[in-house]
Amino acid sequence: MLNRRIISCAVAGAAAVALSACAGGLPSLKDVTPEVRKFHAPEEAKRLNAGQKLKVIGFGKAAISGDYVIGADGAIDLGRYGKVAAAGLSVPQLEERIAEHLAKRGHADMRISVLPDSEA
Repeated sequence: MLNRRIISCAVAGAAAVALSACAGGLPSLKDVTPEVRKFHAPEEAKRLNAGQKLKVIGFGKAAISGDYVIGADGAIDLGRYGKVAAAGLSVPQLEERIAEHLAKRGHADMRISVLPDSEA
């Protein structure tokens, strides 16, 4: 019984020391360059632009997976499934927009993933 108490106290003490070592050593985003901030920005903050290459992966019946480029008009051409506006959207927004676009064309079972060229 005493051994368990000693071990518990030792583990709790080690955890407290480990956590206190992490408390003040991390830099804030204001301390890094704009390029680093952009790379580490939340997905919602990253916007897609004309000319950007994308990999679209579709999980479902429609054959939609492939490499696409956002055209000068700001849209990606999904071939027989039509065009979807993409420029100015975040990746999660484009995934949702493509899924909605396909659902309107009878492919409600589709799940979509989009990878910008830098991640593809």
